[in-house]
Amino acid sequence: MLPVDIDTPIHEICPELAEFIARYPFVEEGLEEMKKFDEENPFKHSLRMGHAARRVNDTMEIVPEKMKENFLIAVLLHDIGKTDLSQNVFLGEEEHGIEEKQYRERHAREGFEWIRKYNETASEIAVAHHEFQDEPYPRKSLDRQPTPPPGGWTSEQQKTEHVKTKKEIMHLARILAILDSFDAMTNNRTYQQAKDVQEVGDILRQKFNTEEDYMIIDMLVEETKKMAPSNTEK
Repeated sequence: MLPVDIDTPIHEICPELAEFIARYPFVEEGLEEMKKFDEENPFKHSLRMGHAARRVNDTMEIVPEKMKENFLIAVLLHDIGKTDLSQNVFLGEEEHGIEEKQYRERHAREGFEWIRKYNETASEIAVAHHEFQDEPYPRKSLDRQPTPPPGGWTSEQQKTEHVKTKKEIMHLARILAILDSFDAMTNNRTYQQAKDVQEVGDILRQKFNTEEDYMIIDMLVEETKKMAPSNTEK
């Protein structure tokens, strides 16, 4: 999704992304931790997703204004939980048995707890995106109380706001899941070679099949073709 090598300074790749990261020291700290863990995944993967999230938002305007910062924090830090676990498990060629699978899935909870120290909504978006995987990870319940306005909530107001917040979180988690899947499949991993961009688009349309999903996927495919046409030629 990036037009230049990710080793290029962030401010040269996406000035808006660099400015955003600079405003949140904990985001920069998290990215540094991911870079130490593994420079390609999760570090470069997270930066590519951050760039993609900005492109989706700027092009489509589908993220509510009040949730934009929460969403971008969730995107950039969605894999921070991996840094608390064994590097060998995540960078291995394949999974071996249920115990290793369960261990790998711990990164969802670890990431949730790490992000929640700084931004609760972002932590919920990040952990909820696992709901849209082929084998959803267990996750923290989203049954939380929203911050009441001056004077407090009425019972009906509280219920309405809570339901609205949960829907917004799941909507953004779905977008995050699309970006995550797209980047994972269009870039080399230790366990798989990058797939053709058009093929990835076709795969994602089978799983994410709302009109908005199609718009996001189509935009990702077209933007990737424009920025790195050689990646589409096998």
